[in-house]
Amino acid sequence: MFAEALQMTTPAPARAIALLAAFSEVNLLDSSTITLPETLKTEYPGCGGGGAKAAAKLYLVLNYLTGGYHTMQIEAGRKADQNMGEKFLAGHSPGALWIFDLGFFNAPFLAQIAAAASFFVCRLAASQTVFYCPRAAGQLEPFDLDHFLMRAPRKLFELGIVFGPEQQVSARLIITPVPKEVAATRRR
Repeated sequence: MFAEALQMTTPAPARAIALLAAFSEVNLLDSSTITLPETLKTEYPGCGGGGAKAAAKLYLVLNYLTGGYHTMQIEAGRKADQNMGEKFLAGHSPGALWIFDLGFFNAPFLAQIAAAASFFVCRLAASQTVFYCPRAAGQLEPFDLDHFLMRAPRKLFELGIVFGPEQQVSARLIITPVPKEVAATRRR
């Protein structure tokens, strides 16, 4: 049934392909956790505690332009997405766009995407990240995102930043305001 479902995936619609034509591939990376019977906890340990004792994580890389799956990998359910992204970069063309959720946010992974002459779009793990902004002379100075957001007008911003433990990722940070209810939900 799973194999049949994968065959039903279709390529991106023509209007999306026109927008994404500049990229060699558009790779959607995601994972799903599948709860397994407790008898499989040795082979596929889950997170335990209040969670499943046995679980598997299914990782998929879908090329959105073609509708084809590049990678399917099964790991123990306890595996953190944050430490998995780098495993999926091999064998992809330069100029690819990688899209994934916050779970895969990891500065070394993002730096590897950039080193492969490719691009990424993801949500930001701002609480875990130290930012720097380039100065006119090219040096980097610390950038306090919280301080900026408290004082900035509520509008769309796009900033060039550098981040990572060794300042290894250059990126564009896009900030857009959300309704107060959405912001409160995200804070919770």
